[in-house]
Amino acid sequence: MGYTVENANLELQKIIRGDNPATEAELRRIINELDVSASGSKTILYSGMDKTTITDLVNVAENRMINKTAAYDFLDEIKNNTYFADAWKKVYGEAPDWSSYTTKAGQFIGGIDGEPRTPGAWDTISRNFVKETTGEVIALVGDDALTSRVYFQTELEAMKIASGITNVNGVPKTDYIEAISHVDTITAIKELKINTYTIRVRR
Repeated sequence: MGYTVENANLELQKIIRGDNPATEAELRRIINELDVSASGSKTILYSGMDKTTITDLVNVAENRMINKTAAYDFLDEIKNNTYFADAWKKVYGEAPDWSSYTTKAGQFIGGIDGEPRTPGAWDTISRNFVKETTGEVIALVGDDALTSRVYFQTELEAMKIASGITNVNGVPKTDYIEAISHVDTITAIKELKINTYTIRVRR
């Protein structure tokens, strides 16, 4: 069991007090220790999906999603987290600047898109979530997906070495990895038969 939001905030307070080192590595250690456990029998990974669809999927009890983890809750509210802001000031001597994705704080959380991608905090918890996955995975690629983002550059790579994953989108994991490795555009990925999957959502 990793850190809850409360546990993570206690670790940030140790940086603020000077009990733990005021370094970027320590901030990243805390992110890496966040709890990525979630209930559900079927793991959903997604990229470029609209927020309404994501919310509908989260509301289905059988769907195991990163959105149901303490790690997600921590990062989702990090811009409003005064402990993180104060710990950041101890490390960098200034408040975190959330004005864009290209600031140091923005890149710390969101990484830098590219092939290869420079990972951020979302990559860290996404990788850890996939590493703990067992059984069936549904991978959903939406209209706003980019091959330079987290699913393709981080989660897919973690999926390749996650021994507990058996099937992806209804086919053996190895078949999915093999098929997706031969295409390099979102359009081509969407046209793959194995990437078309019907999943129940609560309306």
